[in-house]
Amino acid sequence: MSLDGLNFILEKREVVPTVSARDLLERAEQVEADYRRHVRTYVPISRVADGSGDQLSVERFERRVIKHVKEARAPRGYLTAEYGYGKTSTALYLWDRAEKENLVVVPPFQMLHLPDLIMATHGWIRYRLGTTRPDLVDRADRLYEDTTSMSLKKAAQESNASETTLRQWVKQGRFLLDLQTSDYLSYFDSATKLVQEAGFDGLIILPDEIQQYIEPQMRSGAGDPIAPFFNLIQGLATREGYLCFGFILVIPLKEIGIIRDARGRGDLLDRMRELSLDLSTVYDQDFAKRLWNKLADEFGFSDIASDIVRPETLDALGEIASRDDLSNGPRTVINTFRRMVQRYQSQGYAQTAAYTPIDLVDDLLSGGIQFSGNNQIQNVTRTALQSGIVRADPERYEPALKLAAAYPNNGVPLTVQRLYGVDAALDELMRTSLGDLVIAVGPIDQHGVTLVGLDRVQVQREWLPQTIRDFRRAYSETHNDTRDRAIEVFETLLETRVFKGWKVVKRQPSTFTANRSIVFEGEFQAFSSRFPNRRVQVRILWEDEERKDAFVEGDVAIEYRLSIHRDLEHEQRRRMAQEVTFDYENHIAIVPINLMYVRPEGIPQQIQQGLQGVWSPYDLSPLVLMNIYQMLEEKRADGLIPKQDDQYIKPGFQPDLLDTIMRDLFNAEVGAGLGAAGERITEVVVERLLDERYGNTYVTLMAVGNWRNSLQKYGAALERLENRYQRRGEIEVEGTKGEIADLMVVSHTGLDSFMRVFGTLLKLDRDWPTQRQEAQGERGAVKFTLHPQEQQIMTWLRESSDTREVTIGRKQHQLKCIELGEVYQRSRDLGYQDDETAQLITLLEKRELAEIYQQHLLREVPSEAPDVEGVSSQLAALEQDLSVLLDGFPGNSTLIGIQTHAETWRKTINERLQSGTADPEFIYRLGRNIKLRQTDLRNFAEDARKNALKQAETLQRSQRPVNQHHLDSLDRPIAGSVSYVDQVNVLRGALLRQAFSVRGEVENLRRELEQSVSALSREDLRYEDLVSNMQELERLTTRLETTNKVVQAFEQNYEHLTAWNRLVDQGSRLYSDLAEMENVARGEAEDFDALSRQIRGAISSQNNKLDILPNHSIYETQLIEIARRVREKRDNALNEFNERQQRYRSALTDSGLYRRDALNQPFEYNFSNPGESNRLLEQDIQEKVKLACERMQQLTTRELQNIKSTLSTPYLNDIPEEDRSNIKQQGTELQESAQQLLNHLEDCYKAAQDIQTIRDYPAHNEGSFGKLIQALTEGMSCLRDLERRARQLGSWLTEFELTPEQEQLLAHLNVEDLEESEDLIEWRGRVNCSDDEFWTNIRGLYEKRRIRLSVSRVRY
Repeated sequence: MSLDGLNFILEKREVVPTVSARDLLERAEQVEADYRRHVRTYVPISRVADGSGDQLSVERFERRVIKHVKEARAPRGYLTAEYGYGKTSTALYLWDRAEKENLVVVPPFQMLHLPDLIMATHGWIRYRLGTTRPDLVDRADRLYEDTTSMSLKKAAQESNASETTLRQWVKQGRFLLDLQTSDYLSYFDSATKLVQEAGFDGLIILPDEIQQYIEPQMRSGAGDPIAPFFNLIQGLATREGYLCFGFILVIPLKEIGIIRDARGRGDLLDRMRELSLDLSTVYDQDFAKRLWNKLADEFGFSDIASDIVRPETLDALGEIASRDDLSNGPRTVINTFRRMVQRYQSQGYAQTAAYTPIDLVDDLLSGGIQFSGNNQIQNVTRTALQSGIVRADPERYEPALKLAAAYPNNGVPLTVQRLYGVDAALDELMRTSLGDLVIAVGPIDQHGVTLVGLDRVQVQREWLPQTIRDFRRAYSETHNDTRDRAIEVFETLLETRVFKGWKVVKRQPSTFTANRSIVFEGEFQAFSSRFPNRRVQVRILWEDEERKDAFVEGDVAIEYRLSIHRDLEHEQRRRMAQEVTFDYENHIAIVPINLMYVRPEGIPQQIQQGLQGVWSPYDLSPLVLMNIYQMLEEKRADGLIPKQDDQYIKPGFQPDLLDTIMRDLFNAEVGAGLGAAGERITEVVVERLLDERYGNTYVTLMAVGNWRNSLQKYGAALERLENRYQRRGEIEVEGTKGEIADLMVVSHTGLDSFMRVFGTLLKLDRDWPTQRQEAQGERGAVKFTLHPQEQQIMTWLRESSDTREVTIGRKQHQLKCIELGEVYQRSRDLGYQDDETAQLITLLEKRELAEIYQQHLLREVPSEAPDVEGVSSQLAALEQDLSVLLDGFPGNSTLIGIQTHAETWRKTINERLQSGTADPEFIYRLGRNIKLRQTDLRNFAEDARKNALKQAETLQRSQRPVNQHHLDSLDRPIAGSVSYVDQVNVLRGALLRQAFSVRGEVENLRRELEQSVSALSREDLRYEDLVSNMQELERLTTRLETTNKVVQAFEQNYEHLTAWNRLVDQGSRLYSDLAEMENVARGEAEDFDALSRQIRGAISSQNNKLDILPNHSIYETQLIEIARRVREKRDNALNEFNERQQRYRSALTDSGLYRRDALNQPFEYNFSNPGESNRLLEQDIQEKVKLACERMQQLTTRELQNIKSTLSTPYLNDIPEEDRSNIKQQGTELQESAQQLLNHLEDCYKAAQDIQTIRDYPAHNEGSFGKLIQALTEGMSCLRDLERRARQLGSWLTEFELTPEQEQLLAHLNVEDLEESEDLIEWRGRVNCSDDEFWTNIRGLYEKRRIRLSVSRVRY
């Protein structure tokens, strides 16, 4: 291609208008023509920018998309760039290339609404099938209608409009379909299968102009436009491996940022990044040079490329175009190329006028290059040119400044400075005006210079303001993202500032039954010695959210009620502050937090400076600052903050934000009633709540970190004491300080520390003696007193109504008992933690005041020493426990072993009782052994409980549920056009009733299993209850097997009903086919009616409807057979018509009357009107035969004229007499042949006018039509012979040489093909001669058989 070809490229439209989805539905052919015209001028740049890593080039991106679609990987991707970077052009290139690879590709279209995806895809598939497989167009229409019908039906019911009206409104854009993600996925699945059936390899769609879908919804706050995309991409990911479908978005970079900022949707980009192309990676500083060289090679002007532009100009243009703050990217490159070519042509293709960097800047200043940027280069350059030093010597400095302006990134290098003779001028400016007019940039060794104001450094400092500016564009107080970000930052404040050092033990999201909350565990230093290791439940409520939690999960709760007070005026919102209130009865404090409150001092200056020009200070609030803070956290998590910027943002800007947010939210007015502000508000709140709840009842044991170790030493000391009265603190323990310290196994200072911290447990009853007094034998004394909570537990025990009778030493004792669970719970209510309560119970056991009995009871210990009768009573209790457990675990070896011991001991005790002798040591040891066996029984029972619990949990997991999807499906009526659909719905109703019954059984069993698990989860389970639950577990195991079988039977019935549903669907389709074929399939219609009546009768006559469910196969077989016969008749009718049509078309092409590509598209067969289909076919063939006759008549007439012209030429007299005579004789014979041929063709034409002739074509070459085609074939053979002989007759004329004038005239005739022609006036205009000479030479060329003349009338 020449330079003219380049002009065609450069003069094309800059912006490719993207069509609407409706355009693809209504005028797809015109859209294809427009898009193809643009694609022919698209030149892909194969290379990507330096340093772009694994970024794809355009061609690699195109190949990867096509490959992934054909491999059924359901690729999802996007193509992005800023405005002016050719996104749509590149998408059209992908469209063209993929369609050439046998894919159906929906070209770029404006996606104003999500349903446009369906409309555009349907429109394009319909168009493609219409030109390749017209028989499938109806299927495509039905698929579209099926996809949209549910939404239209619902809307019709709600609006009282008809579905037909709504469908028309959809086409007009007046009504928007309400489609679900499943609708889109189902449509794409079916559409892909349809195009594959048509012979294509897959389907791709290219939605464009996505910002027109996203931005309006973001601005209005009407909904979340990202979520449907997220769901669609997720759904397509599940098709990977079997769906040959591609989804490639064409999307601007700013929309990429909006999607990335969307809460919980950022991974949408990650799911698409594998197939993403950022065109900005193609357009680097070398792009201009690469594109120019590509165009030169592509359009064949490489030999003059350097005459048009100098190489350093391409470098300069590349630097400008790589800066989106200075240019429109590749659009600026194209506009500059246009200007370069126009300039080259206007200067007469001069080789000395190559385009320079100074010319480039001059054209930018003068407007010679179309530009829609911010004019920064122009403004900075004009300002520099107006400076005093330049105006003093413009010839010296102006070229230097313009050259510097052309290189804004790396500066004009020294080699170019010298090339243009401005190195001295720039050197002077660097000495006198550095920082004012010029600045050094780029590699040091190149000595690059550019103008101040164009250097890249300023741009790089703008990341944070620009990012916040982009964020502000989509920000709204009412967005859910705004609320969620604020709550997350508030939680950050709680964890890092308010409850710093506390442990988060639970996070609870907001649900229908619970508020969003965090449970913290820890302590505030100010009162840690009084209330250590507390749990505080922090609830976070938004606006007027109701309290949902039924109880406090911890010691106390704080409700932070976050509000933005939208009902107030702007200034009122900024000043609204409410004090903390308390609900002491429920142990809750309510802390109102106004997210719009700003302290009178206002937002700190350093934050205002950071947001200057980005966010109005008057609009700044904690809510805004919280959202900015969280947005930056998200950017950092995605690796999007430049490292040099984050060195300031993370340690400086963000902490300043948190400080400001903290001061405004927890301001002094909120804590006015507490005398606190900031973090101290919460600390005071917690202290007041704990004081109110536990202040009078709680004395901590956890005063020091090693409190457990200290109590262990104390307990060991109790065991070393001589008698229980000392252990109970009733009498003192004498000894020196050293002796008591040794008893406690601590040092002297350790003893002092213990008595100071645990003063309620060890009290000095008599002062320690001095060393002298100690030497004289004096002793001090301490008491191992009971902790207040030990005393309280003993009070509960003695007041308990639960009394157990125990015989000790032949004496009956009534011993008080209390449930351990009750002790723990009542202690918790007083503020004690379970660890503390456990330690206190251990101390009571060591003091021999109480003991644990049967794992779940705390029982008092009698004062008397155990005797034989007492041990006998102990043994009786053991025997009773053994009896209970053996009932539940008969034959257990462990229990039998203990039973053997018990029998031996019982015999021994009876002997001792009869003899009246009792060895105290023996009785003591026996009592100890009985206690050990009781411990063994407790361990055995605990192991049995845990095993039973595991078994119950296993039963829970084994329970077969009723499929909720099946229940939902049964609740929806079965739809269809067959007469037996009502009877099938009766079956559905019967199965639905069975489903409810089965679900009731399943639910009852589930509840009983839950009760069993709950009972077995109790660690204090009685032996009797354990045995009872074991027996219940056996019953539930048997019941589970039965219930699972019932569920399985229901599922089988559901599968049968699914088959009945399929019978309705198949019958409905058959009913539709029969209606279309009318009388063609009358017998099958009657059979179908009979079958329908049979089905209705069979279902209606069955009392138990469920019994007939398995019988669907009986009717399905018959239905399939009827459908097969209908399809067979349908196919036969279609084949008969197609064969007849093909017979006609073959007759026209095989005879040579027509080429195959000259015939129209084949007619489609109309099953409802076969006669009309045949009439249209016969009429079309008739017109084609008549046209062929007319064309052959015209050619014969032309040859007859050529013969007459040869016989009448004056040159005939210049040849010998004998040759002349032969020519005249041959000419006369040819004229007769021509006339005979014309008569023959006229007869054929008349025959073709009779439609009966056309209709009579039973087989190839038979009937009237066959004879007519044979006649026309003979006529064509005669015509070819006539043409050959006519050429031979006049061939001698071509031997006459042309005159120079005739040669010159013929050379100016712009006709290459023998079938082409040209207007005489245009030919005359190119020849420099008189009219007489022109017409004389025309006659000579005509008579010498060099040209043919044609004359026609002028129409007015």
